Amino acid sequence: MTTAAQTKQALRREATARLATPDAETMALASAVIVEHLKVSPLLATAAGIATFAAWRQEPDLRALTAWATAAGRAVYYPRYDAAVGRYTLGRVGAYAELVAGQHGILEPTATAAQPSDDERRRLLWLVPGLAFDSAGRRLGRGAGDYDRLLADVTGPRVAVAFALQLLPALPAEAHDVPMQALATETGVLAATPTTVKTT
Repeated sequence: MTTAAQTKQALRREATARLATPDAETMALASAVIVEHLKVSPLLATAAGIATFAAWRQEPDLRALTAWATAAGRAVYYPRYDAAVGRYTLGRVGAYAELVAGQHGILEPTATAAQPSDDERRRLLWLVPGLAFDSAGRRLGRGAGDYDRLLADVTGPRVAVAFALQLLPALPAEAHDVPMQALATETGVLAATPTTVKTT
């Protein structure tokens, strides 16, 4: 019998192949459109700030969004790997240039970056990358489980940020997988439509 983990590995290969297809200019243009959709999203209008990500391996580039949010006085946080606890936390930055190479070579805040208070963390808009998503809000990550651990106690809106080609018809779900509540692509920001799926 094929397990959920085996199915995910096959889907990761498919998703990686899909992301290798568009050229850099196409992806840059799509990223710019995603940013414009997010700027006018009601989810952002009501958030205390943004928990976002530094684009890595063909992920949408949200630098224009974070610069706009910072200029408007909104708090912007990025994941930072905390070796002391063996997991990612958040660190606030005032500009993208403040990020440094961290775990896996991904840009992240420095160790001295401020973390959100518990109240602010609850009211952040979480922008989440992944290899693939489906319309129910299920997410396929790269397999390390870092984002699932980071999102495990998150109560604020969780928005998948991806290119439209990363949307697949259906993804398997395991008990530890944290679902997204909305999907942001170059076609717009849409609410996820959860379905009842068996987790393993």
